[in-house]
Amino acid sequence: MRSMKKIIPFLMVIFIFSVLAISVQPVLAGDASTTSFKDGLEKTNIEAKLDTTGTVESKIGKIAGIIFGFVSIVFLIMIVYGGIIWMTASGTEANVKKARATLVHAAIGLFVTMISYQVASYVITKIAETTS
Repeated sequence: MRSMKKIIPFLMVIFIFSVLAISVQPVLAGDASTTSFKDGLEKTNIEAKLDTTGTVESKIGKIAGIIFGFVSIVFLIMIVYGGIIWMTASGTEANVKKARATLVHAAIGLFVTMISYQVASYVITKIAETTS
């Protein structure tokens, strides 16, 4: 009985592999002059209404610019929030420390964001120069 428990999963695996092996059809390389694959991609692109203008580098640059713009807005909001906390602290030392920490962290974050934007811009420019 114990040997049957070992044999049944083994037979199931062999059965599955044999069914897969029988059902696999060979794929032959097509002629280089056929454009059916390219035509299919173009039709899909038109149906999906995708923008095909521009290079990959320019699209990555646009996406990075949008992301860095949003992050910069977040840090600007943090700076305003820290300023409001400081103004409404009424001399309370704990609130002033909290506001100061918020302002320092927001300024550091804004600085890091601007530096990373410059680095990303430089890298994307260099990639575009080497690929063109």
